Amino acid sequence: MSDDCIFCQIVEGEIPSYTVYEDETTFAFLDANPLAPGHALVIPKDHYERLGDVPAPSTTARRPDRRFPTPTGTSSPASPTTAAAPSTPCSAVRTSPTRRWKASPSASARISDTDAVACSSVQPNTAGALTRGARVRGMDLTFDGERVRAGNEARERFYDSRGYGTPRDGGIELAPVEVAHLLFRGDVETVVDRRPRPQRTADGRLDFHAFLASTAVSEVDFFVYKELRDRGFYLSPARDGESAPDTPSGGERAGEFVVYPRGNGPWDDAVAYRVRAVSERADIAARTLQRIARGPDGNRGTNEGADGGADDGTGVLAVVDEESEVTYLELDEPTIAGSTYHDLPTVRGRLLSDRVLVADPPAALHDRAFYGQRLDRDEGPVQLSLVEAAHLAGRGLLDLDDVGPDGGERAILDRGREVEGERFDRRLRVYSALRTAGVVPKTGFKFGADFRTYADIESVDDLGHSEFLVRVLPRDRSFAPRDLALDVRLAHGVRKRMLFALTDEDGIDWLSVRRLTP
Repeated sequence: MSDDCIFCQIVEGEIPSYTVYEDETTFAFLDANPLAPGHALVIPKDHYERLGDVPAPSTTARRPDRRFPTPTGTSSPASPTTAAAPSTPCSAVRTSPTRRWKASPSASARISDTDAVACSSVQPNTAGALTRGARVRGMDLTFDGERVRAGNEARERFYDSRGYGTPRDGGIELAPVEVAHLLFRGDVETVVDRRPRPQRTADGRLDFHAFLASTAVSEVDFFVYKELRDRGFYLSPARDGESAPDTPSGGERAGEFVVYPRGNGPWDDAVAYRVRAVSERADIAARTLQRIARGPDGNRGTNEGADGGADDGTGVLAVVDEESEVTYLELDEPTIAGSTYHDLPTVRGRLLSDRVLVADPPAALHDRAFYGQRLDRDEGPVQLSLVEAAHLAGRGLLDLDDVGPDGGERAILDRGREVEGERFDRRLRVYSALRTAGVVPKTGFKFGADFRTYADIESVDDLGHSEFLVRVLPRDRSFAPRDLALDVRLAHGVRKRMLFALTDEDGIDWLSVRRLTP
């Protein structure tokens, strides 16, 4: 290398250039002051004062590829027009295309911006450098820090046949995660780095490792994208057509994907899943899970899965663990409904420390409506939990001994808050909503939940399995993915579905979560 040689400085990356091709011996880049579109300079990486000083190849130079027309560009020694003085010694070959052309249909690649020129007088690999460099340049993907763009050839190769990217202005625009996957597969070797310095790489190109290590794409997003592609799905980053209060406007929504049914792609209207990718260590707000479950139109309770549900697909949380394995959790806002309604007479009970004892209950209280538990298997007193007693007292169906007719409900509420704090009011709100919907809630303590539910009860003698495990939580709750996975695994293990009741004084939102295998 010579310190005062501008070509050596370009090779070393000290002077920026738009690289067309590079290998062990040869470097090709676009001229800063082109004589025509595609005007490029091809130089040896070692320093030589004159073109004639470049060693001759030890083997016969390869003949130009006969699949392509005879080159019409000129090949001549060139002054270093990038910035050098006219007197600078020259060891470069200038390629100046004079027309645009396409190869025959049988050719394996098309060259649109520069002709292939065989220049055996520079280095043994120069002929291949220009031919391959032209093909690479025809497929160049340029990265500006937010998007990756390429021309019509990339659109035909990646979007039309394989569902990558979005058509834009006759070419294609790709999200960083899509480009990371193309780089990983080897479909694209490098991406031209057009970011401003100092973000731009020294050689002006990004390979897979450099691209994934940049801030352009999250490795969590990449692992989910790759895993779904490996499963045979086409998918696209979710665009900002879906408005949401917790996402910025413009461009793709980070970590979110639209997944199409197998056999479909972005050209079709069908959507199988809407996926949000998260790390196992990243908490996620309940409102974000609700938005994913509701879909782009904000509809509730419409998701029925990929085999015939809502047109906007099933909401899915994809959790990437520390070993890069992906767990899929299906999110839904189900409609809560049952058929358990019974007319009950008013009963009397006695308030104990943390429950109410009904000494002479009607048979329907427990046997039909499934309130409380009998102290004996078939007959005798019924003990009610505080939340059951508060609900009955609120409906005027329970009075307390030794308390005035209007004081029973207040006494039970005070005792419940003394025992459980503000959690009691949340549980009572959810319990009453379930009963109003015809669903019977019973304690879920042995499952680590607040309630287990039964939708249809005719008699406790013919009691089936409960359908849901219910956990009552504040509306502003944030979930750790690990806790979600534990709850879902527990519910699945006892043949139930996990239901979160997200509540505050304004009401209740229902969110169900279960494991999914796409």
